[in-house]
Amino acid sequence: MLTAVEAINAVGEGPIRTASCWPIDIRCRDAAGTVCVVRVKPINRQHLSGVAVSEAVSWSILSTCGLRVAEPFIVTMSAKFAADLTAQCRYDPPVKAGRHWGTRVLSAVPLDKDLDRETLDQVGRAEDIFRIFVIDELTGNRDRLTEGNLLLVTDPVLPARLVAIDQSDCFGGRACVCDRDCLATRSGERYAHHYQVMEQLLLDRPVEFVDQELALIEAQRGAILDAVNLPHAEWYDGARITPDCLSDYLTSRLQNLGQLIQRDLWRGVCEMGRQRAGGLI
Repeated sequence: MLTAVEAINAVGEGPIRTASCWPIDIRCRDAAGTVCVVRVKPINRQHLSGVAVSEAVSWSILSTCGLRVAEPFIVTMSAKFAADLTAQCRYDPPVKAGRHWGTRVLSAVPLDKDLDRETLDQVGRAEDIFRIFVIDELTGNRDRLTEGNLLLVTDPVLPARLVAIDQSDCFGGRACVCDRDCLATRSGERYAHHYQVMEQLLLDRPVEFVDQELALIEAQRGAILDAVNLPHAEWYDGARITPDCLSDYLTSRLQNLGQLIQRDLWRGVCEMGRQRAGGLI
């Protein structure tokens, strides 16, 4: 279940207008009265309901498969709050009253496509970079490499960790996730892009690594398919799709995941690393 919080007031200078969904940081309060700052993606169009669905399902799958993610919330906006936010930040069409997707704001270093080995070696579980790629392909996410969609979170005591955020473009993108026909006909396409440093990492991994990662994800099949039940019904209604649309999409991609991620290619990279280490090439 997602934690429900109530929107209190916007903070900072307003929405991030360079992002297509104009996310905004909002101070929120939970049922116990605890206040936190949440980055919210206000819903004012059909495709932004689809974004909320995409975010919730993908968050659940990433978390189920052992990856680090930002804490999620359902942010409730009253009619007055939605109207005030619309006027203050010039949202057009107006922001809808009701429930919106959000995640806790993290203090972190945003990473981009030029992520290098030196940075990756700071991470306690550097192999997560491959699992994120596989999950991105499973969920049809084409937008991981945009700066800030992967964060490096450091801690004075614990090892640094990778945190995957902003799964807005899963299920083939914002138009496709709201289109039943698109979901049905494009479930076999490749979408994910990998960080170049991932190739260097796989050179140091045994050939079995790729299949072990695929097996780990397959072992979570039940929980992955159940993830479609996490989004609020209000979001599905706004996107004009049903949980079954995404369940069918994920089922198809799970069945063909090895082919979608080009399993043999990555096994070949691991094998090349083994041969280099043994002086065979």
